[in-house]
Amino acid sequence: GQWSAFPSMNEARRGCAAAVLNGRIIVVGGEDRNNTELSSAEEYDPTTGRWSSIPSMHTKRSCCAAAVLDGQLYVVGGWDGNERLSSAEVYNPTTRCWSLIPHMNLQRSGCAAVSLCGKVIV
Repeated sequence: GQWSAFPSMNEARRGCAAAVLNGRIIVVGGEDRNNTELSSAEEYDPTTGRWSSIPSMHTKRSCCAAAVLDGQLYVVGGWDGNERLSSAEVYNPTTRCWSLIPHMNLQRSGCAAVSLCGKVIV
């Protein structure tokens, strides 16, 4: 295995979350160069080798977590610039829409998420 260069995203970001959905890399949230939290999202298509913007999340969040379940992308927790978040949202790639879903029981940032046995575990 060797490292190789990868195309830059359209928007510089750090503290973002990423997951593979339908063979594409989806990157959400994070902070820009001015330390401002982002709600924007991008996807990388390996067939074209290009990044493109997808609709923004409802909530600006860095240090959030993402996981794929049943063909949808779940994004949970994070930091909005003022506090840790308990909010969560889900992206449907067919409709290209984000929907807010019930909050987690606790605020979390810097966490990880995985899908297991039909659930998203944070």
